Amino acid sequence: MPGRAIRRRHVWLLAPFVALVAPLSRAISDNSFLWHVRAGTVQLEGGEVLRTDPFSFTAGGESWRTQSWLAELGYGWLESTLGGVAWSKTVVLVALLAAGLLAVLRGSRLGAGVPLLVALGLLFVFQAFSFAVPRPVLLTYPLLATVGLLVDDDEPELWLAPAVIWLWASLHGSFVLGLGLLGLDALRRRSGVRLGVAAVAAVAASLSAHGFAVWQILVDFLRSRETLGFIEEWSRPSVTDFRAAPFFVLLALTVVLVVARRFTVSELVVVIPF
Repeated sequence: MPGRAIRRRHVWLLAPFVALVAPLSRAISDNSFLWHVRAGTVQLEGGEVLRTDPFSFTAGGESWRTQSWLAELGYGWLESTLGGVAWSKTVVLVALLAAGLLAVLRGSRLGAGVPLLVALGLLFVFQAFSFAVPRPVLLTYPLLATVGLLVDDDEPELWLAPAVIWLWASLHGSFVLGLGLLGLDALRRRSGVRLGVAAVAAVAASLSAHGFAVWQILVDFLRSRETLGFIEEWSRPSVTDFRAAPFFVLLALTVVLVVARRFTVSELVVVIPF
């Protein structure tokens, strides 16, 4: 199928992206990244994933799981091998470049022209400049882009999705976004096979180190809404906050395209929830 391969023009489109993303390699300003590093070294030393709280004085030893156990193992290994956390800047840059390349590739497959790809890339960079941190949540960008590519594929490539979701579930709880995309795409296409892929992917998420507890982690997270209100990144987007500008730009663009009937009814099944 034309457009499936990465072509030279895709890479050239990343040139301005690289120039803009490079400044993201700045000093660490998110201190919660450091506990992820320590969680990794604790797991390496103990030889198992964390299932009890090793940090708190008041809740030490109580049942507690870290959803990003695999990412933390990587962080712990990097800290033990390289010393310090200077490598965190490289993690941010590589993750964003991977997401950019995958997004450009998918946009090209869908027939987007260079001007549109550049405009969307600039929006992405603007968003990333404010929110890109070396925590495991950063991996949501390239992983969601990967699932986006797979839903455009036919068999057998589509069956790579469960493996991607297993990896994602081991890295961050945002794997439900990937499952949602697979499920909604199956409904859009009215495909039993694709719905089966989504179901297998959900089972794969349950086969990570925490097993079915991966879902309990999400339930506990949703029950903590009052606590989340104190965390800036979980606050509702405000029209007066310039960092939320890309969100509102894309929302306005979606409304325009819906009014212009550029989306089919079936495509809205995916577009509106996301």
